[in-house]
Amino acid sequence: MQIPTQMRHHRSPSTAAYLRCYPYDATGMPHHHWALGAYARHRNLPLPIVYFDNGRRSHRPEFERLIRSVAGGWHNTVLIPGPWVFDLHPEKAEDRLRELTAYGCRIVELPRPPW
Repeated sequence: MQIPTQMRHHRSPSTAAYLRCYPYDATGMPHHHWALGAYARHRNLPLPIVYFDNGRRSHRPEFERLIRSVAGGWHNTVLIPGPWVFDLHPEKAEDRLRELTAYGCRIVELPRPPW
C-alpha cells in the first residue's frame, strides 16, 4: 500500500512497537512490553505506541494497522523483541520486515540479554 507523500502527516514521527506470540502468551508479553518501553527510554526515543496481536495465528489486525501507520508517516521506528513477533518462519518474518522498511521505517530489535 503506497501512500502519496502529500497524504502523509507533517508532525514528528513517533515510535511504535509490535508484539505477537502464537499461541497466546499471558506471562511473557508483559515482560516484553516493559522491556520495549525501557529500551525506548534508554535510546531517548518516545515511549512506543504498542500494536499487540497476542494469540493470533494468521489474521493480524494490529499488524495491518501498524503498516498503515508506518505508510502514513506516523512512525519512523518500530521496536521489536525479535523477528519472531512477525512469524516463526524466518522467511515470512523477513517478508514482514521488508514490508515495514519499504516505507522508510527503521526496525530496532532489543539487544539479547548477556546470559
